[in-house]
Amino acid sequence: LLVVIAIIAILAAILFPVFARAREKARQTQCLSNHKELALSILMYVQDYDEHLPFTAYYPYYSPVPSWLHGYGYARWWEVVMPYIKNMEILHCESYKATHAVNPNSYGYNGYGLGYMPSWWLTQSGTKYYRTYGCMLAQVPNPSEVILTGPRYCWSGDSVQAALTVYWCLPWVHNGGDNYSFVDGHAKWMKLERVAGPMWGDWNAIP
Repeated sequence: LLVVIAIIAILAAILFPVFARAREKARQTQCLSNHKELALSILMYVQDYDEHLPFTAYYPYYSPVPSWLHGYGYARWWEVVMPYIKNMEILHCESYKATHAVNPNSYGYNGYGLGYMPSWWLTQSGTKYYRTYGCMLAQVPNPSEVILTGPRYCWSGDSVQAALTVYWCLPWVHNGGDNYSFVDGHAKWMKLERVAGPMWGDWNAIP
C-alpha cells in the first residue's frame, strides 16, 4: 500500500505542474483573443469619432460623456467603448486573481502615447490636463509598433503606462510576460523585459 501511495504521489508531483502549465497556456491564448477583440472595438470607436482614439478618462466638466456612466467623477476608456464590445467577458482574464472594488477590468489602455495627461502635446481640445478625446489615428506614424492595450495598471485600471517602472505593480501572469494589442489591430505576447523600461518606444505615438 505504501508503495502504491508513493507512486501516486510521484505521478501527482510530475503531472500537476504539467496540467497547470497547460491551463495557463489556454488562459494566455484566450487573453490574447480578448486583446484582439478589444483592439477591434476601439478601432470601431475611432471610425465613429472622426478618427480619434479614446482618451484614458473623460471628465464631465470637459466632456459630454454622460455622468451616469461612471458615478465617481469620470468615465474610463472601457466604458466609452462598451457599445462596440459584443461580449463583456473580453474585459476579463482568468489569470488575474486580484480584483479592484471600482474597476474589475483586467486590461488597461495605453494612455501614455495615445490619450493620457503626460503626452499633452497630443492634445486636440480641452486643456493641458483634461482633454475631450485622444490623438487622431493618422497621428500615429507606426501603428504596428505602438501598444494599444495591455495588462491593467494595478491601482486604477485606467491605463498601463503608470506601472512601467514598478515591476511588482503588474502581474506578469502569462509565463513571464503578458499580452498586448497594437494600434493596427494585431496582438501578441511579449516578455516583461521587452515592455518595462523607459516611457518611450512601444508606448509612445511619437517616435
